[in-house]
Amino acid sequence: MLAVTILLATSSIGAALQTWELQATAINKYGSSFVPPPFASPGANIVIDYIIDDQAGILEGEIYRAVKSVYLDGESTITNDGSVITVPGLTAINASLDNRINDSLYFISLNRTGGTVQPTLALTLQDIAASVASGQGTELRLDFSGNDNSVYAIPTSFAPVPVPAALPLLSSGLAVLGLIRRKRKV
Repeated sequence: MLAVTILLATSSIGAALQTWELQATAINKYGSSFVPPPFASPGANIVIDYIIDDQAGILEGEIYRAVKSVYLDGESTITNDGSVITVPGLTAINASLDNRINDSLYFISLNRTGGTVQPTLALTLQDIAASVASGQGTELRLDFSGNDNSVYAIPTSFAPVPVPAALPLLSSGLAVLGLIRRKRKV
């Protein structure tokens, strides 16, 4: 029931929200002296859920303003500028965050180098997923406030989270029950 409430609260008219889950393993790529928070320490498994409006149109060039919010380790982090970019040589999912208070994380970027520009947002996401699955050409970067305070991670999986088949039916049933209850009050 809680999941249905959350889904109904986060969906907007005309938007088709879809969750894509990224799993990655943090590494100390450049031998940095920056000490990251425990969730991003070398060897840690980082889980990010991107809530993406898969109906988002192109904002400009090949930029889709599609990332609506980000969940990092189950904690909701509102993005004030989330986009999917596909340009020659680089595909990326960028989320500029409203500074997380406990760890000063302010930017997350899942980058896929090489490849070609895909004509749709859906194909762009599938291209990133295929690149992650092959283990080539992708990297996750977490930027924390301060000079050179970045953590890198190797993506291990990136895939859409399936919506249970009964969820749309349950949602429409709840709407009908609400209408019936409203009529009874009148």
